[in-house]
Amino acid sequence: MEFEDAKRNILMVLENNGILVDSIETDVSLSGYSIDSITFISIIIDLENAFSIVIPSECFTLDILSSIDGLTNLLLELGNEK
Repeated sequence: MEFEDAKRNILMVLENNGILVDSIETDVSLSGYSIDSITFISIIIDLENAFSIVIPSECFTLDILSSIDGLTNLLLELGNEK
């Protein structure tokens, strides 16, 4: 999967969970969005299903999960490992 396609899929998952991101042209920080723990878990499960992967708990760091591009890179990397 290409980077931009993966990014669009991530944005769709976020939108389905009530997180509306304004732009896909630039990297967007997710720290400005109010994401509670239940929404966070729902997003992770939806991403795992959308990308047919399992996200290991050690990947739940602010560095990786704080931006759309970081998340996209992680999911592409995990997808390539299967």
